[in-house]
Amino acid sequence: MVLDNQSVCVSICLSVVNQSLDQGIMPRKLKLCVVRPIFKGGSKAVYNNYRPISLVPLISKILETHVSDKLEIFFEKHNIIDPNQFGFQRRKGTNDLLEIFTNLLNNSLNDHIHVLVFLSIFLRPSIP
Repeated sequence: MVLDNQSVCVSICLSVVNQSLDQGIMPRKLKLCVVRPIFKGGSKAVYNNYRPISLVPLISKILETHVSDKLEIFFEKHNIIDPNQFGFQRRKGTNDLLEIFTNLLNNSLNDHIHVLVFLSIFLRPSIP
């Protein structure tokens, strides 16, 4: 009985995902989520001590992951993303960028090459 229901659920999920991909349309109900505040610590009366989490329908996450995987494969295959792009990529992060930057800076200084570094830091304004 459970296996029969499982195969029906998988069949329905595959149908929704395939139709969404074929038509390029995300069903409206799959775009809805429930946002819940999660307490981080401190005073419960201060709203900055909470962070939001979104409870998304499972099929939406499945569709999102599938599309994301396909896009990543396409971008890699066609060399669309610059190799110096480190944000929002698997297996690459800010530590990788900092390591490359540090090596470049050290090599330049060792070779007596002048180095100018401009840092633009954006701070979030504090909300009272």
